[in-house]
Amino acid sequence: LVWLSENYDDSIVYKLDKQMRSKTYSEDSWKNLTGKDIDSLWLEYSGNSEI
Repeated sequence: LVWLSENYDDSIVYKLDKQMRSKTYSEDSWKNLTGKDIDSLWLEYSGNSEI
């Protein structure tokens, strides 16, 4: 989450928390907040350039 805050949106944790509390969180939340799906984010985070 720190990496996401530093690389995408410094308020992403707040936004995800808000979605979870309001029961609007979904797998699409990641793409809506970062422009990438969770698998792509993980590959980027882990340093793997294969997408």
